[in-house]
Amino acid sequence: MADHTDIMVSVRQGSYYLPDVKQYMTDEEYAVWYVNHSGGRIEVKKARKEHTCNICELPILKGTEYYAIFYGGGLGGLKFPDKVHKIRDCIKEYADKRKAQQEGHNV
Repeated sequence: MADHTDIMVSVRQGSYYLPDVKQYMTDEEYAVWYVNHSGGRIEVKKARKEHTCNICELPILKGTEYYAIFYGGGLGGLKFPDKVHKIRDCIKEYADKRKAQQEGHNV
């Protein structure tokens, strides 16, 4: 079995083995990794105004950090990203929901 550094190098090169990658990450790190490798882009932003989380529908308060998740092209995907809490398990739920949607479309 490869050690942590070998797996990270292979991820950067694009030939990754999913169970080994997940083994060395927390659930939150894996969720961020999954979204980034499934066609999305995640940015950590600081809220300048109050937003609503796309998963739990609780407010993201002004001044707190959150994940802005960009999918797809066009103005809608760039101007209006999905927003989820950084301090809750919302990113994991978002990744699970996204994975289920993609598997449903591939069937």
